[in-house]
Amino acid sequence: MTLVFYISAHGFGHASRDLAVINAIIQRQPDIHIVIRSSVPRWFIEASAIGTIDLQPADTDTGMAQFDSLRLDEDETARRAAHFYGDFDRRVREEGTVLRQLGASVVVGDIPPIAFAAAGRRPAIGAGTSPRTISWRADGPLRSRRSFSNRQSARRSR
Repeated sequence: MTLVFYISAHGFGHASRDLAVINAIIQRQPDIHIVIRSSVPRWFIEASAIGTIDLQPADTDTGMAQFDSLRLDEDETARRAAHFYGDFDRRVREEGTVLRQLGASVVVGDIPPIAFAAAGRRPAIGAGTSPRTISWRADGPLRSRRSFSNRQSARRSR
């Protein structure tokens, strides 16, 4: 069986969470073939993994551009996303080919959409991982903290 993980390289939180899952899987099934498609640095994967993992460099998403560790650059983030998703169909076709060549049985995304789009081109199970703390991002692209606070207040008052 081959599991392919698509992991966002924006920070190390996505990779840390997925490596905990991957390590638990390896402990239970040491002969499983795990592939990570990501631009997460190799040293981070090697320092954290308990077994053999096939790390394949891949741009899976654009993440968020930041001025510093606390402030997002919404304009640059939008520019990068427009560039990345401008040829998304080509990227999906290429990733579908990769998944076929790997014989992927399960595709896990944390949380790049390309993982699920590519899994749909191959008969593979698609699964997503994500912390609840970022689920608000699904409400819309890059809302300001103030508008996020207003949405949260409106939800609590319902």
